[in-house]
Amino acid sequence: MVAPTDINQLTIEYSGDEVVCTTTQLNSDSSVYLARCTVGGRSVEGYTYGKGETTPKPITPTYTSYQVGDHVSYNGVTYYVIEDSDTTNNKVKLLKENPLTKTEIDALNLSGITVTESNSYGKVQYGSSVDYSTSTVKQVVDAWKNTAVASGDTATARLITKDEIDDNFTMEEFDCCGGCGFCKANRFKDTWMYNNQYNYWTISENDFSFIWRISDSGGLDGHYNITNSSMVRPVLELNKSADITKLAS
Repeated sequence: MVAPTDINQLTIEYSGDEVVCTTTQLNSDSSVYLARCTVGGRSVEGYTYGKGETTPKPITPTYTSYQVGDHVSYNGVTYYVIEDSDTTNNKVKLLKENPLTKTEIDALNLSGITVTESNSYGKVQYGSSVDYSTSTVKQVVDAWKNTAVASGDTATARLITKDEIDDNFTMEEFDCCGGCGFCKANRFKDTWMYNNQYNYWTISENDFSFIWRISDSGGLDGHYNITNSSMVRPVLELNKSADITKLAS
């Protein structure tokens, strides 16, 4: 008898109640490991069928792979992926494509929080400058998450962090004087990080009282307090099992 070389070549004979196993693995000694089994709808322990009792290697699940800058849609909202992930990581971090508008915030019906549009571009003004950990900004982000996440999914929401920016995005030098040659500055290489966003807030990883602001020209400025001229552009961290659709670049 020739030993099987592929799991699909194995036929397991049984009688009685139906046996269903969701995990199968062919071992090097030609035995097959079965786990997560039910017999007649009742769970049973995993076991090895055939030659030997070789302990199988763990089966590593694989997940969708995303890259920084992937344009995606989730639950009717568009985002950009802000962190490389791989097939062994079940998390993906998404930056909302556009900042929250006054209309979106008003729809949250937050008690005691009033926002106004500060100019024709729709910038949202929150009033006094306060740190993220105690501000209306955090309350808005937390409340927005409850509307942004589809039923059955779990997620966390916050602002983008300085560590994520440092680790995943490249700054490039540009002439901020319109060709005069006397002024140079840095901005993000990826224009979707800043283009037409009209200044939005970030947070540091470990100190929520220190705020970084991404300007509409692509620069990154440090501030000890949030200024009311910036906008909220949330980050949503999801499991990859969520219904996320990659969009055309």
